[in-house]
Amino acid sequence: MAETQTNGLEVLETREWLDSLDYVLAEGGPERAGRLLQQLSLHAKRAAGVNLPFTATTPYQNTIAAVRLVHAFTPAMKERGWGRLIQVSSRTAISPHANLPTYGAAKAALNNVTLSLSKELAGTGVTSNGIMPGLIYTPQLNKWFIETAQRQGSDDPEFGKQYALKNIIHQTVGRLDIAAAVCFLASPLIHDRHDFPHRWRLDTYRVER
Repeated sequence: MAETQTNGLEVLETREWLDSLDYVLAEGGPERAGRLLQQLSLHAKRAAGVNLPFTATTPYQNTIAAVRLVHAFTPAMKERGWGRLIQVSSRTAISPHANLPTYGAAKAALNNVTLSLSKELAGTGVTSNGIMPGLIYTPQLNKWFIETAQRQGSDDPEFGKQYALKNIIHQTVGRLDIAAAVCFLASPLIHDRHDFPHRWRLDTYRVER
């Protein structure tokens, strides 16, 4: 990173910000880091009128952060002769939405990192797998169900949910589904096999190679 006309002050501040974000990632995980970035973006817009686009943070949250964690933990796993690398990707990686191109690209990159690692680590006792959930059912999704119902002339969230499941998304994934997949992939049941499928799709409950 080249120094600027401020005698390297901006470079130092950037390094401090990245170190702080790495700390949040390590202690709180990607979800907490993502919320922090979103809050910083909103604060910058409110306080100074600075618009920080979501695309500026998407690759860091969904690809670069994962790669940094892999670099941090994989050597010790290889030395021990056992370890599990599990990435939570998204179906968007292979079926991107029209309004989320950067998110889809970041998740596609994460899939490629996962596959590359599965080949690189073959025979070491360390496995690399990824989970590709479809739309995850969370409380935040209820807001969309309400909006869907209203567009159909109803105020009933349950109507919006059933309409969306039948006509738009067809199926959602629960958080327990993802947790169960993580537990299985982290268990000794997953052997160190080079040909083991590296991507698990949870929206249709089938494994993809």
